[in-house]
Amino acid sequence: MTLRSYLMAAFILAGVSAAGQDRGDYAQFIASDPYLYLSNAAFMDCFQGRIGTMSSDFRKMDGDLISLSESPDAWQGGAGTESYYRTGERLAFYGKMHWQHFQGREMGGQVLMDPEYNPVNFLESTTDTKGIKKRETYDFAGGLSLRLFPRLAAGIRVDYTSADQTKVKDPRFSNVWMDINVQGGLMLRVTDKFILGASATYRNTLEQIKGGIYGTTDRQYFIQTDKGGFYGTVAELAGDYNYISVNNSRPMENRFTGIALQVAVGKVFSSEFWGHTRNGYYGRKSSSTATFFELKGAEAGYRGKLLIPFGRSLHALCLEARAESLTNNENKFRYVTPTGQSTVVDYTGQDKVLSRSALYANATYTWYLGSGFAAGISAGTRMRSGKTTLYPFWRKTKDSYSQAEVWSRFSFPAGKLRITAQMHAFAGSGKGVPKNDGSEFEAVSTSIRSFDTYLYRQFEYDTAARAGGKVSVRCSLPSFGKFTPYVQAGDCFVSLVAAPEYLDGSSRNTATVILGCNF
Repeated sequence: MTLRSYLMAAFILAGVSAAGQDRGDYAQFIASDPYLYLSNAAFMDCFQGRIGTMSSDFRKMDGDLISLSESPDAWQGGAGTESYYRTGERLAFYGKMHWQHFQGREMGGQVLMDPEYNPVNFLESTTDTKGIKKRETYDFAGGLSLRLFPRLAAGIRVDYTSADQTKVKDPRFSNVWMDINVQGGLMLRVTDKFILGASATYRNTLEQIKGGIYGTTDRQYFIQTDKGGFYGTVAELAGDYNYISVNNSRPMENRFTGIALQVAVGKVFSSEFWGHTRNGYYGRKSSSTATFFELKGAEAGYRGKLLIPFGRSLHALCLEARAESLTNNENKFRYVTPTGQSTVVDYTGQDKVLSRSALYANATYTWYLGSGFAAGISAGTRMRSGKTTLYPFWRKTKDSYSQAEVWSRFSFPAGKLRITAQMHAFAGSGKGVPKNDGSEFEAVSTSIRSFDTYLYRQFEYDTAARAGGKVSVRCSLPSFGKFTPYVQAGDCFVSLVAAPEYLDGSSRNTATVILGCNF
């Protein structure tokens, strides 16, 4: 609680120190700026003035249309501040701080905090051990750009996220997450309107996981190790020699390095090509503890924004695409205890257990008409495929999902207040093959399992046809000085088109209340 109090004080101080020219709606301003759309912090040199926001929010989520890592009865609250701030002709800053608390009931299944992110996952062996999960997340970011010469600027940005999550029913798990992303770049003004940029990125994520049994210690608990496609092995949650330990935490680490190239033409067009390599492992690297898995992969993408002013209106088109591939290798080893010496790990080889690829694409068109009206339409798709090999057996999976959304926003004065209403409607559907199993030759195994209960629930969630809508209303209060406070309330409802076969329910509702201030 003391740390939380210090952070809230810092949020307020950060907001007051960055206050300046009123820019109205923070999110709309950022969305319509082509330079802030790019990841290269050096492009903040093109930003003029000051803009920021402070807010606190509360969300209540209910409904059984959920993935394995979500809760049918959850809430989260948070508070934070974010701002861009130019101090002079040569220097511009960016800062962000945010705190969030999440609590969900009836949570089990997935053990890791973000199961889709990693190539290997862990599952509770039964669904009768669901309990409450609590998670606190802290986000910090800071960046600056410095104009070195009239046409050359440099920038650096650091994003840091830390989180801790606990499950308060046996079997219990304690997760600690760390994510640091460092990016530095240069920007060259070839002409007054034609700008080139280049940047480099290093990112490291680390999730440490530890199991525990504190209440019903007379019962055995088992963990399913999903090595891809809900295909893997089962081991008891006990001791220090299985994938999850009850004595020591084990890290899942991912490291990304890469570069990006940017092009911008005035305030009309900006685009970016980027690529990263990925390496990581699960286990603790030492002579006496095992490194269970080693992973490697690559990802590349494009993002571009085109802005077309037309009279009092502005037309914006955004395109984004990302492709990624990932492989995971499992180490073969044995524990050896030489006479009179400590136990050591003796590695004997390595097996490729997972090969996975994915493609994501999204296009968005937005029409801004003055300060009173905006509308947009977006369409996106996701395609994934993978192969898990537990020799001589293998499993292939494949799924895709596409969604379209339309929305509109109206803003009008109401006495001394200003009311902004926003409405969304969306629909999506997918398809695929949840599992296609085979083997190199006819064989039988007593150790390899298919976790079908989880497999079909997640596949139905990922591909089932659905439709829904969102509505929100914001009331902006009279400005005082450079501050414009507001109150916002909204609701989002989504439902499956047909009755579910494996999911517990067909709908999901999220209610939101936000108290904020733009400056």
